Amino acid sequence: MITKIVAFSFLSLVCLTACNSSNKAEAQNVEQNTKTENYVLLGKKAKLTYPEFEAEVHYISDRKLHWKTLTNQGKVAEGDEEVSYKQLSSTQFLINWIESSGMSVSQVVDMEKGRVTAFITYGDENSSRGKRSSNLIEGKWMIIN
Repeated sequence: MITKIVAFSFLSLVCLTACNSSNKAEAQNVEQNTKTENYVLLGKKAKLTYPEFEAEVHYISDRKLHWKTLTNQGKVAEGDEEVSYKQLSSTQFLINWIESSGMSVSQVVDMEKGRVTAFITYGDENSSRGKRSSNLIEGKWMIIN
């Protein structure tokens, strides 16, 4: 009888120890999986590659950026813009600006995935939609500095 009690106590202790170790390991895994890298967009320069053109963008501050584009036909354009900036998540950022030409650009950058989505509107005299047209374009995004 005493042997059974000792054996039962020993098995109970082993089970409790194993369960406790398992819970600690699970807690450590959850903690590691919930940690995210701290992504910072401001101050960075990036290369954006879209189907029709490439761009270099310097996200100077939450109010300013500089861009330079090169089309597939070799046409270069650049500008300095006042922007609206909002961090959407730990990895995603929304940047919006209106260029002197009237072109409006809304850009969502996903630094973790290296992707950029831009919604561009521009004047179009032939458009029945307020004489404006738009394009939604997606591309690759990569830090270059």
